[in-house]
Amino acid sequence: MKRTLFDGVYTTSKTSIVSQNDAQAIIDDFQKPFIVSSVEKKEMKRSPPPPFTTSTLQQDAGRKFYFSSKKTMQVAQKLYEEGYITYHRTDSVNLSEKFLSEAREYIGHEFGTAYVPASPRTFQTKSKVAQEAHEAIRPTEIHRTGTEVRSSEDLNHDHVRLYELIWKRALASQMKEAVFDSTAIFITSSNSYVFQTNGSVIKFDGFLKISEKENGETILPGVSEGQSLDLKTALPISHETAPPPRYSEAALVKTLEEKDIGRPSTYAPIISTIIERQYVKKEEKKLVPTELGGLVTDFLVLYFSNVMSLPFTAKMESSLDEIATGDRKWQEVIKEFYDPFSEALKHSSESAETIKLSVEQLDEKCPTCGGGLLIRTGRYGKFVACSSFPTCKYTRQYGEKIDMNCPTCGNQIVIKKSRRGKTFYGCSNYPNCTFAAWKKEDIK
Repeated sequence: MKRTLFDGVYTTSKTSIVSQNDAQAIIDDFQKPFIVSSVEKKEMKRSPPPPFTTSTLQQDAGRKFYFSSKKTMQVAQKLYEEGYITYHRTDSVNLSEKFLSEAREYIGHEFGTAYVPASPRTFQTKSKVAQEAHEAIRPTEIHRTGTEVRSSEDLNHDHVRLYELIWKRALASQMKEAVFDSTAIFITSSNSYVFQTNGSVIKFDGFLKISEKENGETILPGVSEGQSLDLKTALPISHETAPPPRYSEAALVKTLEEKDIGRPSTYAPIISTIIERQYVKKEEKKLVPTELGGLVTDFLVLYFSNVMSLPFTAKMESSLDEIATGDRKWQEVIKEFYDPFSEALKHSSESAETIKLSVEQLDEKCPTCGGGLLIRTGRYGKFVACSSFPTCKYTRQYGEKIDMNCPTCGNQIVIKKSRRGKTFYGCSNYPNCTFAAWKKEDIK
């Protein structure tokens, strides 16, 4: 099934839909014996990924350390200033000849010549608008490991983790590929049901010697064709097609790069801006659109559809590059943009209504003046305020309720924010009850 979304087509696979009773009937129909009908083995090779660019560094740091894009850039900036890594705002996957030579020598000395490829690995960027003004992000000295960074008084645990991530990725990119035995086992019941399982076994670890291995790798037992097997357990497991997942910061950075939106130096500011202006909010590390974000987007799509189209930024970046190379005049490029933009701006100012957020009335009175209380949205999110403002300036923090009760005292759980702006779940009876949790699944 295909669904057309704003950033492209989202495809879901079509599967058979049966009830639990139907699934159980199939299981009850299984008949012995179960025979291994075939065992297919195929050698597969996995090459190392390229060294980090700004985009891939932000994605990996987000997935592995839960760093925001802004934090990743702040930590990388300190490592760069201290001379531990090369410039961290780059879209290039190239490495200097000096580093390639040093890395190959280091790999051979530390791990053996079997891990050194016949020639240095080179990579090509996938981005159409990549400028490649700087080389990929790498350690300035290959012999400087995380242990040395850890001993620095100016750096903390986050700096060490990010440095080791960069060091391993850059070094692994120059190691031999990993070799696997990919195996598929087919099992047939006496009444022609066919079962298949897939797995792999590492024959040569290659770059995985220092890089992290894949999670969930299935290791299969040794079986041969014609072998009879016993069925121990068969369970029906329900599965429903999931909706398109919400963006995490890492996923959004990846999409920005794929759509040629922005440059390495702008990914973090883009995400920081939409969060700070409350167009989106973070819930369990996912970016969720707010009411304000929806209203602003609807307004911009209605009156500035050309600017809001995804190809606009990539086209503008390309035009600016042509200006830089002398292929186009800047006056021509600005005129192409400004003439239709000024007309759209004039039209919106004449006919558009002011964006207004909905205001919710609470069924309680202001303790200061007795007036009604409203839920308003401010710089730091929703809050409760008196309807008589500015005559009465009573306010208090608003805790958005969720359909869960406190496991300690039974009162309702509300969404709150920490001093650093992180969302968590706490008891509405605070301070009498101090129960709190970072994730919904931790509320038991």
